[in-house]
Amino acid sequence: MGEPVAPLIRSLALGLWAAVLLRSSVDGRLDLLLRATFHPLVLVAGLALLALAVLQAVLGWRQPERNDRVGRRRDRRLALVTAAIAALVLALPPAPSFADLAQQ
Repeated sequence: MGEPVAPLIRSLALGLWAAVLLRSSVDGRLDLLLRATFHPLVLVAGLALLALAVLQAVLGWRQPERNDRVGRRRDRRLALVTAAIAALVLALPPAPSFADLAQQ
């Protein structure tokens, strides 16, 4: 993987987690997890992560990468793993149990 790709992978991971938070706040899944007073906080956190993803993509592309090969490899692996987890949560959202639904 080339050097300029690492900031894009990090921004992709942040963007996917932003999508998880934004989608959760829009589709009503938060009602099963949080009280309604905390829903705006999740929405704001999703928007903040989205802004950070855009900043990482724009500014990270211009910044030179550090010379530490092991650190770069670790950073790329970490970003890929977290992006994969976020993509899985988006693709296969957790389903509530019947006990949770019965309590509402």
